Amino acid sequence: MNSKFITVIFLAFTTINHSQNSCSGTTTVTYANKTYHTVQIGTQCWLKENIDVGTMISGVQDQTNNNIIEKYCYDDDPLNCEKYGGLYNWNEAMKYSPSGAKVQGICPSGWRLPTIDEFRDLQAAVGYDGNALKDTTPVLGHVQGTNTSGFSALLSGTRGYGGHFSHIEVHAYFWSSTEYDATYTYIINLDYINNYIDLFANGKGAAFSLRCLKGEGVTSVSEKPNRNELNAEYSISQNYPNPFNPTTKISFRLPEKTITRLVVYDIQGKEVSTLVNQELEAGYHEINVDGSKLTSGIYFYKIQAGEYSDTKKMILVK
Repeated sequence: MNSKFITVIFLAFTTINHSQNSCSGTTTVTYANKTYHTVQIGTQCWLKENIDVGTMISGVQDQTNNNIIEKYCYDDDPLNCEKYGGLYNWNEAMKYSPSGAKVQGICPSGWRLPTIDEFRDLQAAVGYDGNALKDTTPVLGHVQGTNTSGFSALLSGTRGYGGHFSHIEVHAYFWSSTEYDATYTYIINLDYINNYIDLFANGKGAAFSLRCLKGEGVTSVSEKPNRNELNAEYSISQNYPNPFNPTTKISFRLPEKTITRLVVYDIQGKEVSTLVNQELEAGYHEINVDGSKLTSGIYFYKIQAGEYSDTKKMILVK
């Protein structure tokens, strides 16, 4: 990777304020006879409610590719779908489209499943504060969240393998459109105990909530472009976790095989580590960063790949 580093110095932490405004020009969306509200968070426009669309089936049944959108309602109670939205396994949520950067799945027209990088952008927009994403309703003796972002997440639980429902008012899991491999897909998790925003890979057979992001997406397998078309843009994500101690991960996407350079600098602009400096294949790449030999503070990482260059800030706290 060839990388140009643009040094931007931040000398102080900033307080993140959220307007909780509806998205400009789109305050509500009507979909399958339900009205969803919108909220602008940073540069992203989200639906404020979990998707609830499709025909309810029993938790002991498996969702299948039968041209009917099927949903689970927690504990097989349709009132839970009205409150928390439906639960869908990954393939059902994707409408059986292959993994890709922009997939509409079962979201309304003009909306789509978020990618894992877009979830990372959401993390950064709320200052990595999970409470900012959660509704303020107290659960299990705890205040669920502050909802300062307006995302209004409810802890909606999951339907696991074999039809077992669990984790209501304990966890909220949301699918991304980004596969980890043939068996696992990246998800985002919020829970009632802490303010973490966890991102990790989970088996596709579980059934989780779905929150839609504004943006056009591919609607079906027949319309799905090949992987070269899906990876037609360079991108680099915010490292996760951030702040970190002592390890974190940086992921990036290359649309073509290219010399790529990824370098870490301190706040003075001094190079402290070269993470990548070689020719890489097109596709998704993830780099582990070990900060055990670095001191606490603000660092910057810069990627240069062909003509593409970008720089992001990360914080090491020991």
